[in-house]
Amino acid sequence: MLTRIRLEVTVLLALAIAITALVFALRGDGSPPTTASGQASTDAEPADPSAADVVISAFAYNPDPVRVAAGESVTWVNRDGGVPHTATADDGSWDSGVMEMRGAFTMTFDKPGVYAYICTLHPPTHGARFDAGEGVKLVAGGGGGMQGAVIVE
Repeated sequence: MLTRIRLEVTVLLALAIAITALVFALRGDGSPPTTASGQASTDAEPADPSAADVVISAFAYNPDPVRVAAGESVTWVNRDGGVPHTATADDGSWDSGVMEMRGAFTMTFDKPGVYAYICTLHPPTHGARFDAGEGVKLVAGGGGGMQGAVIVE
């Protein structure tokens, strides 16, 4: 009888630890979000939430595409419930690194064009690539995964 009680208590403790770990994982690890430079910052997210050009939520970039003038910056903010994401140029020319929840990345676009990007942690599983002019390739069509574009005018 005593062995059975010990087993039940052990199972309950293991379950409580697992639930606690899951809650902390979903809330983030408590470390400050990272910025584009890779430096930790407690102020990575814009002070005005509406100032974020692209919000990452529900495994999507919103809005998509985002439009800016040449010389302007785009800021991505991860608000996807503790799921890490990236914003990485389709051609690999720039990369946010892994953004945890509330993490932000800002990129300045100096030249007009269309800049396709993906989440390297959740890339498109299939889809067509097409030429958008000036050697820029866009990812489009089907499949799961995250993809977006910045249109610089």
